Amino acid sequence: MAAVEQAPQTFEHVDPATVGGEQRILVSELSGKGAVLRRARDIGLQLEGDDQRVAVVLKRLKEREHSGYHYEAADGSTCCCATSWRRTSRCSASRASA
Repeated sequence: MAAVEQAPQTFEHVDPATVGGEQRILVSELSGKGAVLRRARDIGLQLEGDDQRVAVVLKRLKEREHSGYHYEAADGSTCCCATSWRRTSRCSASRASA
């Protein structure tokens, strides 16, 4: 994640803005704190790397992906999990079809 932040042209063959897009960071079971922090920032949450909530969100995402959820294709569910520490409701996501 840090490398993408520092030199996006190394990872993007075309600047997304030149074709009307924007850079998107996907969060999955392979993600680390940097991806969670970036996604939180993208949805307007102010978190720091040492914030305990980042580890909680990352753990929750990894546990759920190992259970069959897919957050790469469910941005809304990723946002729900990232903000769920503020409320008691459970987060939903797309379940893998069996």
